[in-house]
Amino acid sequence: MGYIGSLSGFRSAFGETESWTIERMKRHLANGLSHNGKTYDVELVIRDNQSDVNRSATVAQELVLRERCNLILVQDGAAAIAIGELADARRVPTISTMMPWQGWMFPRGGNPDKGFP
Repeated sequence: MGYIGSLSGFRSAFGETESWTIERMKRHLANGLSHNGKTYDVELVIRDNQSDVNRSATVAQELVLRERCNLILVQDGAAAIAIGELADARRVPTISTMMPWQGWMFPRGGNPDKGFP
């Protein structure tokens, strides 16, 4: 599972609590994630976008193409669209904790009734 957030730079105030949350998630997932009687190992791959949208795209490429993450979590709303485009093209789900759904669906030609390809 990949994570991209503003851990440094001018948006770092939005990510101030992230280290606390990440540590709790690591503890929670230390023994894997159980679903339907099967346990899956979970590795968290944490990346700092340094509050730069361009860096977010670079980091997303690392997570999707090199690290082969199965899910990307994005804390920075400004970077969610760029990351979502790449992840969608590679069929990797993306969750943004700071981006309303309208902000990524409508600019990409989506429709609430039909979604987008």
